[in-house]
Parts: sequence; C-alpha cells; structure tokens
Amino acid sequence: MGGKIMAPPLLKTVQAAQEKLSRETDFYAWLLNQADELRSRQPDFIDWDELAEELDEIVALARTEVVSRLRNVLAHLLKWKYQATRGDEDSWRNTIVRERLDLALLLESKNLRNYLKETGYALAYQQARKAADNEMKLERRAWDQLFPPTCEWDSETTLDDEFFPLPKPKSNGYPR
Repeated sequence: MGGKIMAPPLLKTVQAAQEKLSRETDFYAWLLNQADELRSRQPDFIDWDELAEELDEIVALARTEVVSRLRNVLAHLLKWKYQATRGDEDSWRNTIVRERLDLALLLESKNLRNYLKETGYALAYQQARKAADNEMKLERRAWDQLFPPTCEWDSETTLDDEFFPLPKPKSNGYPR
C-alpha cells in the first residue's frame, strides 16, 4: 500500500494535548493553532479564556492604530491650515497621503469604521490639537484659541485624498 499509517483517534487526542502550544512560548503559533481548532470545530482544544483575552487585545491595538494614524493626519491638516510658516509643506503632504493610505486599509473593517464614527474621531482630534500645538510650539492658551474645540472637518473630508484645507488668513486679511 505504501500509505501513511494513521494514528487511532484517541492517540491523536493525547498527542494534540501534549503538543498544545502555549500562548507564552509562541504567541503567533498559538493564535494559528487556535484558528485551526476553531475551523475544525473541536471545542475541547480551544483555550477559550485566553483566546477571548487575545481577541480583545487585538481589537484594542487596531483601534489604537486607527486613532494614532488619524491623529497624524489631523495634526498635519491643522498645521497646514493654521501655521504661518509653511516650510515643511512637502513633508506634511507626504505624511498625510501615507497615513490616509494606511487608514484606508484599516477602515476596510466595519468594526473599526464604526469605532471611528462613535469614539475614535473625536479622540484623534483632541490628540491632534495637542500634537499640532507641540510641533508649532504654541502656548496652551494660543492653541486653545487657534484650533476649534471640535473638528471642522468630518471624517469623510479628512480621509478624502484630494482634501487639503486652505491656509487661514492672518488677522489683517492676508494669507499666512
């Protein structure tokens, strides 16, 4: 016959239990193993509590990444509109384009799109105000007055590849 000798089902079960991967020893192998177990519908081999914890952490990391990348876009858009000296405009444009591309990939997830609408966008904007302030070296009172308390652009506008705000005119009416 020349075929492979198959182990009896009970022996396979014992071998699987002995070879069970640990989350601590090889996290990614453990995740792949858990995915295989889910696909094979063998609930006895699934580490339910650990898997649930890891899934929660993965979602939290993805949400953090969305907020971080959106914060970068918004901070650069704020600088684009409000900073008087525009020497870094090419760098700002490159950052905005790169972050928008990465966000487009992340926001293919319905869960992350919903998070952005419900919580993430407002959080990213508040962080962006502080980041733009830091880069522009403004005092808190100055950036509190300069940057609107809520974002003047909705998420669709912010993520639009073609959108770059017009510079805000100086108080004397001339562009910055």
